[in-house]
Amino acid sequence: MYLRKILSALLFVCCSFFHVVYAQTSGPENVIIDGKLTEWGPSLKHYDKAAVLEYDLHNDQDFLYIAFKRPKFAWNIALPKRMIFEISDGDKPGVQIVYPGHYSNNKDEMWNHLEIKKSGSNTFDTLTVYNDDGIQAAGGFWIKAVPAKEAGGAPDESETAYYVGADGELAIPRKLLPVKSGTCTIRISIPSEKEFANALNVLVLEAHFDPQKGSGYGLEALLKESKLSVTYLLK
Repeated sequence: MYLRKILSALLFVCCSFFHVVYAQTSGPENVIIDGKLTEWGPSLKHYDKAAVLEYDLHNDQDFLYIAFKRPKFAWNIALPKRMIFEISDGDKPGVQIVYPGHYSNNKDEMWNHLEIKKSGSNTFDTLTVYNDDGIQAAGGFWIKAVPAKEAGGAPDESETAYYVGADGELAIPRKLLPVKSGTCTIRISIPSEKEFANALNVLVLEAHFDPQKGSGYGLEALLKESKLSVTYLLK
């Protein structure tokens, strides 16, 4: 059964998904960047099925806020490539942020760092979440126990499976954005891990996540590059 799942997963290696969502929400009045998402309401307002990502966006006069939740299969985020957030002026390059950053064997420590490439730069700089650029970030992984049947196991399987999820928030100063008013394009991507054996080694030996605790789709998620694009109107 697992061989069939792995072969199915390999079909997704070169696949990517690119969805366009036009979004502007009123958002919370006072955003606190703590990674808990409490002020965003009982759930985030948008969900991209291909990226398996819940998200919401908001801005005030000082910051653009991005809240996100990977409700399951968050193994990609623990891998070296992590998540990439790009804010651009249409097709013109803009600021890029990798978060969590500073890949570490400690999956909690990862969330204390980010990497940024500013508009016009060719290199990424590694920063802590307390930085001179004024970028704020917070997040973390969590584990949810579910019946194995719900996670894609056999109907008569009574064991417990586990979903590894992740919550996070970013506050990006508007002075770093490529546009000061009007619309900007926000792209969120979760790169694939095409070296399947290396990915499993990272998960099991370093990140301490067991890919067998979950559905076969969890393995596919490792190999599938997910992209979503949002056209956002700055207020």
